[in-house]
Amino acid sequence: MQNWFSSEVLSFLLYNTKCGGIGLLKLVTRSKWAAPIVAARKQSGSFRLCSDFLTGLNTALENNQNVLSVVGDIFTVLNSGLCFGKLDLSKAYLQVEVEPERREYLTIKHAPGSM
Repeated sequence: MQNWFSSEVLSFLLYNTKCGGIGLLKLVTRSKWAAPIVAARKQSGSFRLCSDFLTGLNTALENNQNVLSVVGDIFTVLNSGLCFGKLDLSKAYLQVEVEPERREYLTIKHAPGSM
């Protein structure tokens, strides 16, 4: 069973955690694409923000025509490899800056305001 947070707790989490503390989230006054969020507690005790972009953004996006590789094809290519490494991609999405003109599409909203 998921453990969902109230809007008051969610506000506290957003403003008093890494996201709010290091400037990853910025308050905005309005956005055409604001999507509602809730925070779900993970087994580790940390939280995950869940956003519902089905509110209109998904239908407005253009389809990406890039074809992703099939896992079996990737393993076939790697089969002849001699040296492998391990990448820790934990929070990797925090390291990629979103282009300024694309940021409005990632607006999230909760009771006190949008970010």
